[in-house]
Amino acid sequence: PTSSGFYLVHLRVTDDVDISRESDSASVTVRGRLKALFTYSPVYPYINETVTFNASASTPNGGVISNYTWFFGDGKFTIVTDPIITHAYTAEGNYTVTLVVTDSEGFLDNTSKTITVCSPELHSSDYTAHYLGEEFLIDVVVINATHLSSFKFKLGYNTTLLNAINITEGPFLKSFGSTSTTMEIHDPEGYVLVNIALLASTPPAEGSGILATIKFRVTYATVYPETVVCNLDLYDTELNDPLGQLILHTVVDGWYEFVPLPPQPPCIGPAIDVYTQKLDPYGGKGPNMPSDAFGPQEEVILYAYVSYDCEPVQNKLVVFEVKNPSDEPVIFRTATSNAEGIATSSFRIPWEAKEAESLFGEWTIYGSVEIGETKVNDTCTFKFGWLIEITQVKTADTYGSLKSSFTKGEHINFNITVKNIAFTSKIATFTLAVYDECDVPIGHVVLHDWLISPGTTEIFIIGLQIPKWAYVGIGTVYANAYTDLPQLYGTPYCPETSTTFTITKP
Repeated sequence: PTSSGFYLVHLRVTDDVDISRESDSASVTVRGRLKALFTYSPVYPYINETVTFNASASTPNGGVISNYTWFFGDGKFTIVTDPIITHAYTAEGNYTVTLVVTDSEGFLDNTSKTITVCSPELHSSDYTAHYLGEEFLIDVVVINATHLSSFKFKLGYNTTLLNAINITEGPFLKSFGSTSTTMEIHDPEGYVLVNIALLASTPPAEGSGILATIKFRVTYATVYPETVVCNLDLYDTELNDPLGQLILHTVVDGWYEFVPLPPQPPCIGPAIDVYTQKLDPYGGKGPNMPSDAFGPQEEVILYAYVSYDCEPVQNKLVVFEVKNPSDEPVIFRTATSNAEGIATSSFRIPWEAKEAESLFGEWTIYGSVEIGETKVNDTCTFKFGWLIEITQVKTADTYGSLKSSFTKGEHINFNITVKNIAFTSKIATFTLAVYDECDVPIGHVVLHDWLISPGTTEIFIIGLQIPKWAYVGIGTVYANAYTDLPQLYGTPYCPETSTTFTITKP
């Protein structure tokens, strides 16, 4: 039988001429298989959040389920007769929840699931300044947010060193709906106040992103080699769910540092200074100083300041030579210094049809001039490559630990490694598109306007739940970095990066 119930079985015995000799009948009871099943919500609860466990889908073995025994994985258990129960965890971590069901016939069955309890993180970025009056941005970022409907924080700073001049709402919360904002600068007291909430009936925010951006101006400078540092303190912080309940979270303060540039040697006699169009202090001004990086097919504008005892010299022929990382000459150009003593030329970095990336690396600009029968020269180097590049993408669990196999219905998260070869921070929008074995899109993730500091950065991104209809087998994640989303005329920073993972049955 394919279902439980009472069945009447008839037996008739006949001989070889089909004459009935014996017959009998009996009733048979077929019992259903006892099966323990449960779900829980929310999928990623935070500390002290109420988690609802529901075992209503469990089936008895012919009778009825008499009780449900729950082992919550944190040392606590309970026995109840109602299939729905709630529980809260007081610390983040992975907990194995086991359900044991007992029916009226005395049969038992059990099942287990692992639940991950998250702790969102709130932190501010860091910055190193070099000039009095320099302006810069500090982002306040949330990571691993769950059920976030509003937030509040104060960011403290040293008013002797800095002035706050502007606050801008970040893209994260408002990407989920309209918001109400309170943003105040209390410069005499040395803090900014930000309080932003999603409007009522708007679904809560999930994931990671920038909550607010504060613009500062440097008001105090030291003399080389003295430096000065101050904390960018986050305090009076609140993260709230739709019911106004506080979400426990960790706070990571940022820092600000002023590092003056070393003094340039006095300009005595003839001199030439070669630099590019990159903004100060990253254009390469000064003897043998490097310029900021350039990307593929970007135009490089060459400048040479010709002087004698720091005074500009006009009508002097300046020769420029540019060499690639293999020390091969790429261009030779000659230009004449103008009334301000500046000679200029330009070229666009070659982008070959094959092996274009073989030109990536450090390029060198040489400039020379003759002044009063004295020949002087200068060099300026710059890096050429993808300004922002995703060098690696890996699949991970909620805490960022690497994991390559996921069951249907399980959440998949991502670790991406990003390299910024520039001297300054860049804003990038990241997208991850996820496909199953049959090349069917099963979800995507977008991380808007992320500030990428120079060097290598690792970013943990809360991903998505693998649909139960996804095909089992090898899945693929495609990661991209854009200047902005394509619909906003964004362009790619670098080629696509991908990795594979395994989708299995539950």
